[in-house]
Amino acid sequence: MKRAGLILMMASSASGCVSYTLENYQVSSSNQIKMRQWKGREIGVGTFSYEQGDKTSFMCRDVGLIELPEEQTFAAYFQDAVTAELKKSGLYSESSDLEITGVINHINYKSEAEDWGSSLSSGAWEISLTLVSSNGDSMKVENEYQFNTNWDARSACEKSAQAFIPAVQHLIYKAVASDGFAGLLN
Repeated sequence: MKRAGLILMMASSASGCVSYTLENYQVSSSNQIKMRQWKGREIGVGTFSYEQGDKTSFMCRDVGLIELPEEQTFAAYFQDAVTAELKKSGLYSESSDLEITGVINHINYKSEAEDWGSSLSSGAWEISLTLVSSNGDSMKVENEYQFNTNWDARSACEKSAQAFIPAVQHLIYKAVASDGFAGLLN
């Protein structure tokens, strides 16, 4: 019995738990181009929340965690992302009467290999976000950002982590490109 426990402990320590830390958010040129249409507006950003609580990571294929930078929560990450986009576009103002808050309704990723005969497979980040304006309007935006992954768990987790920023950028793009976003600013 002791030998079986020792073998299990050695196997789990040999496999190791790997951490995939996400990068800080980077603004998107596509988002900046789309936001030019509101030049001259002043928009504040309030607190964002996540329906699933203050998560800071996801377990990836039982080999490690996909973690946010600096133990940030997903809510704080999305709040910082929206703030960064507004600041870069010149629309952000701390003193604005108009404020946007957000609720992350859903975040999930999939990176499972679909064809074990191939080294590549498709993965996706699924994100749903509700933006709420201090003017009373709100809008929900959903995005499934697809990316190539791998049958190898460690490679798949690395690719999932690398795809997170583009997934968030594309979600924000879908929001600012929609007709509903203009309603948040009136």
